[in-house]
Amino acid sequence: ALCRSSLYASRTLVPGEEFETVSSELLNLLKKRGYEASAVKASLGIDPIGTLAQTGRLKTSIAEACEKGAQISKEVLKEGWQIDTFMADSGPYHMAGATEAQELGILIATGVQYLRVLTDAGLSVDEAALQIAFSMAADADVSLTIAKFRAARMMWSAILKECGASEKIAMRLNGVTSLRMVTVNDPWVNILRVTAACFAAGVGGADTIGVLPHDTMLGMSSNFARRIARNVQIILQEESGLARVSDPAAGSYAFESITSDLASKAWEYFQKIEEAGGVYAALKGGAIQTNLTSAWELRRKNIAKRKDAITGVSEFPDIDEKPISNVGAMPPEPIADMPEPGETIKPLAFHRLAEDFEKLRAFSDACLEKNGARPLVFLGNIGTAADYTARSTFAKNFFEAGGIKAVSGPGSSEAVELVAEFKKSGAKIAVLCSTDAKYEAMAAEFAKELKDAGATVYLAGRPADSEALQAAGVTGFIYMGCDALEVLAQAHLFAGEGA
Repeated sequence: ALCRSSLYASRTLVPGEEFETVSSELLNLLKKRGYEASAVKASLGIDPIGTLAQTGRLKTSIAEACEKGAQISKEVLKEGWQIDTFMADSGPYHMAGATEAQELGILIATGVQYLRVLTDAGLSVDEAALQIAFSMAADADVSLTIAKFRAARMMWSAILKECGASEKIAMRLNGVTSLRMVTVNDPWVNILRVTAACFAAGVGGADTIGVLPHDTMLGMSSNFARRIARNVQIILQEESGLARVSDPAAGSYAFESITSDLASKAWEYFQKIEEAGGVYAALKGGAIQTNLTSAWELRRKNIAKRKDAITGVSEFPDIDEKPISNVGAMPPEPIADMPEPGETIKPLAFHRLAEDFEKLRAFSDACLEKNGARPLVFLGNIGTAADYTARSTFAKNFFEAGGIKAVSGPGSSEAVELVAEFKKSGAKIAVLCSTDAKYEAMAAEFAKELKDAGATVYLAGRPADSEALQAAGVTGFIYMGCDALEVLAQAHLFAGEGA
């Protein structure tokens, strides 16, 4: 992982609810091999609250888990190792659909809860603060990611100041490129996404950054994908000098403004969590789950309407892309017959931005495998190329985002000619493409003729006389801002295959 300072290495465990066993094995190994205390730098990644939120269960109660974590912290301090034990990780909340402000609020609330656990166990504030590390997801929105990481440091610094910690105690912040933004379709674009995310986290002040391979969602990553992920970190660190400047965004009005606004919203959410009794109580009562579900539904609507575009999926899809073949099988599912949990809650959902569009693409792939062809849409181009090209391109992009392959007809000003081309195409749905002026003069006639020929007719655009066109046979309209997912699911039904 990209590492800003040699004082904080990137050896971070992700032990889940088995943290006691994993930590014990590692610490015993360190003792057995007799490493010097100054040479041991790592993070044990103990995050019982995050594990409970993500999986919905713990093998013990949360109180017992935190107490065991505190005992491990005491052992680490006794040995003098440069190891932090607790990890406040916002990743599970990010995957559940959290906004940046919610993610920050939960992150800081988790850190505060672990700070209380450690000070209640007898550690000083300084000792406790040194035993807590933080991890956040970094996504391809460069400005927001920079602001999010900067705001995290601002907020934790304010917490430690109020608690009386030494000014030299700094937040140890890890970044991991977001799994939420990773796509199955056109996975090569993921290389651009993780590069942007890694850059943003580094500029925002992450101490270490883990970059996920571009084929993460396809199975066990290939050697090539892992090498590319490592090279992204190396190039940004060594060639771009990303780790050489402390807070390069400082002083920029744009970034200072975004950071301040985000920190303010996050602080409000943090206060709401504290009013609920802390992050564990807010999870146990279901408040956080409810908040994140609402946030995800809003984000999902924007994705469905393509206001939040996903390159290679909802925009500029490559419907004939060749699958990556050199990935390994997916890891096995967790063992079902686990011991009875000591603590349960409603687990957080797991979402990816592209999941709804990818379901339609997967259905199209299944049709191709079963029938030898994908669902088709005929592009009914009216007039000359100058008349129809813009909307024809839009329509092709629109339907292929849902796995419906576009078959382009030649431009025509005669309905009979267009109907003949439609019949040759083998499609069951058609979309009229032209200018508003052509629609006004000819769309009703073309729609009627296509409908009489058995087509389900769409029109690219949002003309004023939509009711008259619907009466003539137009089933629906596609345009910027329409619910693409709803239209595409309906189109699959009309194409003869239910999605």
